[in-house]
Amino acid sequence: MIEEHRKSKITDQHRDIVDAYLDEVDKTSDPQSPFFESHGNITVAVQDLFSAALDTTRTTLEWLLFYLAKYPNVQEKLQKDVDK
Repeated sequence: MIEEHRKSKITDQHRDIVDAYLDEVDKTSDPQSPFFESHGNITVAVQDLFSAALDTTRTTLEWLLFYLAKYPNVQEKLQKDVDK
């Protein structure tokens, strides 16, 4: 994924967090910087973003299902909207 981003990168344009991260890696010459010649951190960062998104989505869907089961009238209204 990182190499694909490098090959298709558009100068001065960030399509996503990977492009922004690669720009920082390219700009950094300080060996103490977490961006210095490092692609390992971006893998962890992207995994964290996906994990956070999945967890939030899962929790939201759990509450939605609970709410619809607890309140059948709301479920009926929602079904009518979906059927329109």
